[in-house]
Amino acid sequence: MSRTKVGYQYQSSKGIFRIIQYQNGVRLYFEDEYLDPYSSFHAALDDLVGGHCSWPSEGFDPEELAIPDDFSDWEPVFLAR
Repeated sequence: MSRTKVGYQYQSSKGIFRIIQYQNGVRLYFEDEYLDPYSSFHAALDDLVGGHCSWPSEGFDPEELAIPDDFSDWEPVFLAR
């Protein structure tokens, strides 16, 4: 069985953020809540870290969570095939 990397996830103090490949871009999620579409992984990460993305419905500002701005601090997400 091969595995294909489809994105990254980060466990914050509030829950898991995911940036997942989708069609011609990526999507940003908090837990199972879809937040925003982006053209690239780095664009999504920059907006998330800077607090320029949609806030989760729980009402907190992601910028206040000190989310790392380097994917080496995130876990890869794989799709099993």
